[in-house]
Amino acid sequence: EKNGTWHVALGTQYNGQGATLVYGSTDFKRWTFKNVLYSSNKWSDSWECPDLLFISHNDNDEETAILKASAAPGLDIWMVGSYRHSTVQFTPLGDAVPSSFGQFYASKSFFDSDKNRHIQWGWVSEEDQAGPSRGWQGVQSLPVVVGVDSTFIVPTAVPIPELSLL
Repeated sequence: EKNGTWHVALGTQYNGQGATLVYGSTDFKRWTFKNVLYSSNKWSDSWECPDLLFISHNDNDEETAILKASAAPGLDIWMVGSYRHSTVQFTPLGDAVPSSFGQFYASKSFFDSDKNRHIQWGWVSEEDQAGPSRGWQGVQSLPVVVGVDSTFIVPTAVPIPELSLL
């Protein structure tokens, strides 16, 4: 929520490209299209599970953010950029890159306000796609803390410190 308006990001195919669209509402009943936040056909022609993580957490109109999308089966991508609230625009600072290596997909995150951090989980599946014959397919990943490196250009993900208590 910013200035009385709630926003939702939707992953889709838009003009033949994978895209994140943003809609806004002041009452959760009527939603208005705001903008195509970002689109590309580099990784896939359809996106799902988008996430927009605000890194700077300030009251300014412009904030540093990470835009994440699930772009292809087994592949989440992300990029760091600048998000402008007044125009609902995201300007990437570099190209989208895979958020992890291997079979990591459909990740979602939440903001842990007690510790001022973004926590992310994702789906990890096997590469063989033999799940039906096994009776199961994949597992939920361990949680990671998402942030940016010291250049504020490269997204980072490290296991949450609480895992050391297990």
